[in-house]
Amino acid sequence: VVSNLGARLVIERLWERTNVNALAKRDTPKVWTIQMFGGLARHQTITADGFALVLCHELGHHIGGAPKKKNTPIPWASSEGQSDYFATLKC
Repeated sequence: VVSNLGARLVIERLWERTNVNALAKRDTPKVWTIQMFGGLARHQTITADGFALVLCHELGHHIGGAPKKKNTPIPWASSEGQSDYFATLKC
């Protein structure tokens, strides 16, 4: 899907970072990145399914569709609710 949209997906595995989080970003219009942090991977309550769902949510920011975030530095991103919807329905 990403390549059909003219971009390349990069997943950065930042295991040394302790953040219990993940994020989607676009360094350039054609390089779409998802960062997954080690703090999330190592958290005592995270399961493999939960970790996959977070990854799908971040992917949803890139390809989840409308509605998009408004009045932010990342207007390309699907909203939080839309990313959740994408993650649970399509990913």
